[in-house]
Amino acid sequence: MARMDVRTARPETILASMETVLGPLHLLTGELLASQELHDRMRHLATLGAEALAEAPLQETIAAVAEQVDRLVRKRQPELGAPVSLLEAARRLGISKSRTLAPAIKRDAVRTVLVGGKRKIPLDELRRLAVEGLVGPRRRAVTRPKGTPREPRDLDAEVAQVRALQYPGDA
Repeated sequence: MARMDVRTARPETILASMETVLGPLHLLTGELLASQELHDRMRHLATLGAEALAEAPLQETIAAVAEQVDRLVRKRQPELGAPVSLLEAARRLGISKSRTLAPAIKRDAVRTVLVGGKRKIPLDELRRLAVEGLVGPRRRAVTRPKGTPREPRDLDAEVAQVRALQYPGDA
């Protein structure tokens, strides 16, 4: 037998299912049950409505949260076009100030400006670095000219050199 959802069933459906279980009900009993069910539903809806009116409307809450987010964003980011400090630039780029940004500034890979005696990075330079990245100088491997064969190593001679080493205290 299929289960019935009492919350969404109509009073007549509830009455019909009760009659199948309990047998025929008196007409007055069925009407009383149906009216009681209707009364309970109306009371429940009234309670829900009162709770909804007591809470702040959703749109007002969303607007308040959006304003707080805007305020935090404005507080966190400097004004448009204002140069940022080296620490802030390193933070925004996700790099180390001392190990990556400072050496790049020293080799003139990053443009800086002096503002009040302090070195800052303009926002357009920061955008360029974010797009292009900050690539340091690559160390080139020592290569042989093409076509020259690699000289074979004399391992016996190398082992003899290591064995001939004199350490202080081995005399």
